[in-house]
Amino acid sequence: MERLVHNERVKLSATWFNSLSVACIIAGFVTMGIVMMSSEGREPFVIITFLFMQIALYSAGVCFRMVANYWLIRLR
Repeated sequence: MERLVHNERVKLSATWFNSLSVACIIAGFVTMGIVMMSSEGREPFVIITFLFMQIALYSAGVCFRMVANYWLIRLR
């Protein structure tokens, strides 16, 4: 019984990390949309800042996805 509880907790944690990963990637797409729609008349510094934020969100999404995969290794 203890093993089943452990496995369910591991699955729930991995699902949480995976959901966080998806949220970061979607936020990256939204950031890209904001940059594309509002880039007219903006200073290059603002555009570069949004692009770096987009890259950071994509990177965070990939990292959270890797953590979710690593977390699933803990299944018994």
